[in-house]
Amino acid sequence: MKLSASFSVNKKKTTNLENDTDESKRKGKKSKPTKAEKERLEHEKREQQIIEARKAMEEDALKLLERQRREKERKEKEIQAKLEKEEVARQAKEKRTMELLLKRKEAQDRNRAKVQAEQERLD
Repeated sequence: MKLSASFSVNKKKTTNLENDTDESKRKGKKSKPTKAEKERLEHEKREQQIIEARKAMEEDALKLLERQRREKERKEKEIQAKLEKEEVARQAKEKRTMELLLKRKEAQDRNRAKVQAEQERLD
């Protein structure tokens, strides 16, 4: 006599994940990636390379901008120093010119005074 119909057996239902892990444990080695997985990995690798290339380009651009900024500042300092030097030279020349003109005027005044004194003596 069979009693199978009157007794219900509670079997544990497993998900695909559990079946997969069980299979991998049993086999002991990894399954080969499918074509879709290979393509996805290659795509991710290409995207990562693109991101790294962009990052490198941005870093290079920033370095170039910094180098250009320093060069511009250096040139501006050179121009400023040159202008200051020219201004000092101009002021020195102007001072010498004024001193020379003053000496000439003093000499003229002395000569005029001599001529006037001579005129008065003759009169």
